[in-house]
Amino acid sequence: MADSESHECSSEGHVTAGRRAVEQEWAAAWYDGDCKDANREVSKWLKEHSDKLTGGKANCRILVPMCGATRDLQWLIDEGHEVIGLELVDKALHLFLDRHRIKYTTSQVPSVNDGKCYKSKDKKLALYRCNIFEMDMSLIGKVDCVWDCGAMTDIPPAERKDYSEIILSALKPGGRILTETLAFGEIEGEDNDDEDEFRPVEEKDFQKMYGERCSIEMLCEEDSKEAEEWGPSWWAKNRLHLLLLK
Repeated sequence: MADSESHECSSEGHVTAGRRAVEQEWAAAWYDGDCKDANREVSKWLKEHSDKLTGGKANCRILVPMCGATRDLQWLIDEGHEVIGLELVDKALHLFLDRHRIKYTTSQVPSVNDGKCYKSKDKKLALYRCNIFEMDMSLIGKVDCVWDCGAMTDIPPAERKDYSEIILSALKPGGRILTETLAFGEIEGEDNDDEDEFRPVEEKDFQKMYGERCSIEMLCEEDSKEAEEWGPSWWAKNRLHLLLLK
């Protein structure tokens, strides 16, 4: 992530600088490096708990923020749902569309900075190339539920409250959010509560972001393989939460 100075939120300029730094880093992961999410299989938790996401309903409209090229999109479509994805990087969207051989139309989105929309010919998928903080959410209309497959983890702490407000603005009354996050830390280290530094998603983050408007339940927790790459002094856990709009 970007350094702590770029995440300061004492002014609009500093906030924008923080967002731009994250934007540049995310783009670099796709264009200059090997984005680890590019070839991830469909989330096992999505498959196991899709009924929690949809409330058992068919033909839902599902928003997937910061979707990358995740196979989760196609899985949800195959389950009979309409899917809207938001993603910053064009390369990720083209990878998804090509991988699944989707026939689509392309249009510019004048109300969104550098915005573009890819829509499948069967109308079951709409992918918006945009910075989520600059997206005109009125374009997508209201959705029944949100599948957050790691986006919340990648949002800088200073921006997480704004992110949650964007997500909530898209939900219909009674809407649902299923979110997969990563929690991590040093086994013998001290907790870092500096809001201007990148840190994992903790329970207090859910309360700060969604507590006033949603009930919050942690459904699953398991050790993450991320810690294996960082060394023996680190721990990491994947967590799955269900949020119900009150």
